[in-house]
Amino acid sequence: MALTATTKRKNAVAHLKRGLILDAARRVFEAEGLEGASLRTIAAESGYTPAALYFHFDSKEALYAELLAQSLAALKGRVDEAIARARTPAARLQAAALAFFEIRVISTSVSICFAAACARTASAGSATTPSTQLWRQA
Repeated sequence: MALTATTKRKNAVAHLKRGLILDAARRVFEAEGLEGASLRTIAAESGYTPAALYFHFDSKEALYAELLAQSLAALKGRVDEAIARARTPAARLQAAALAFFEIRVISTSVSICFAAACARTASAGSATTPSTQLWRQA
């Protein structure tokens, strides 16, 4: 079944809005951490109302989980690329470690924020949050 031009346009707009919200959420989480961030702050940063955010994400934790999933996917992709270019087991280990370090440095506070918040959440016994589940799967 072919999509109509209107449906394609609506999908493209929704995708763009989602991206703007995620970019704003990343900035807010970097500045305030998971606990300090609020949907109201993320909405203001993205230029949308809090109600508009709920159309795209169920909760602040769902936003955080999406950003974490993106971060982990980027990390995995970078490590996989580095390993593919190496020929020996020792070279693969070194390439993986360097790729991991490189993306952690490039992502700076986002990675640190995710790691710290996931560790705090796990140690507090709230192992059922989306971000903690993703962190443990990685």
